[in-house]
Amino acid sequence: MPLIRPAIRRLAILAVLVVGGALVVARVPALSIGGVTARTGAIAGVVSGLLLVPSVVSHYWSGEYLRGARWALVAVGVPLSLARSTGLSWLGVLLLLLSLGVGAVVDRRVRATRRGSSQ
Repeated sequence: MPLIRPAIRRLAILAVLVVGGALVVARVPALSIGGVTARTGAIAGVVSGLLLVPSVVSHYWSGEYLRGARWALVAVGVPLSLARSTGLSWLGVLLLLLSLGVGAVVDRRVRATRRGSSQ
């Protein structure tokens, strides 16, 4: 029997990543490369969105369209929420909230499918 349940372990890893990311953004608010300066949070948002693209494509190709849509909303919402413009930031937050709604629909369908297959 594992000492730490997997759900608690995942939550702890997520918390460490969020706190670590916040510390990095707080200590290094902007990065300059070759005379171009960009906010660290915006760079992290774009990189995280790009890292989610393979997941979006994989879910789409496997026929899991709602899961693909959920991760696509996250991939677009995170960089927008970290944008300097107030309107874009709110649009990003709304996309992230919409992704939570899509995730709830996905979870409901998965549970219904599991219940139907176990009977």
